[in-house]
Formats: sequence, C-alpha cells, structure tokens
Amino acid sequence: MKLAVASVLLAFLSGFAKADGLYNGNELVTQCATNKSFVAGYVAGEIDKAKADYAPMMVLFLGFYDKAKHAEHTKKLESSAALIEGYCIPGGVTLGQLTDVFCK
Repeated sequence: MKLAVASVLLAFLSGFAKADGLYNGNELVTQCATNKSFVAGYVAGEIDKAKADYAPMMVLFLGFYDKAKHAEHTKKLESSAALIEGYCIPGGVTLGQLTDVFCK
C-alpha cells in the first residue's frame, strides 16, 4: 500500500496527474514505458475502487430486490457486478505482477 501511495504522490508531483483524474489508453501506454510506478498506483487505485464499490452495489440491489422479479434482478446484479469487478485476481499476486499484466 505504501508503494501505491508513493506512486500516486510521485505522479502528482511530476505534473502528469490531471485535475479530472481521467487518462486515456494512449497516455497509460506511454506511462507503462516511462513511469511504471505511476501505472502501479493507477492499477492499485482501480482495484481499491472496484472493491469499495462492490458492497454498496450489493446493498442497493438488496434494497430494491423484488422476489417476483428474481430472474430479471439476478441478471442485472450479475451484469452490474461484472462491470464493477469483472476480473479475478489469484491469491499471492503482487502489485508489480498486476502492473505488468496491465501494461501488456
């Protein structure tokens, strides 16, 4: 986690960070070649955000769940979950390995 915080701080101080926080694929590919620490922070942030968004999405789903529409609601839940956390990270994988995969 210290690496992620340091990476974000370094990117901010280097002047690359944008006010709107959005990066396109071309910018990220460039960073993969020139600033892997920035990309590691980006990857860590994306993973943390997905995990943080998953629980509130489940709470909303359960709050609006209608037993009479079980099949429809289940399909929407699965679709929403895939958009938020549509990947599986095996145990023991390091941030460096995730960053390498992201940059491929």
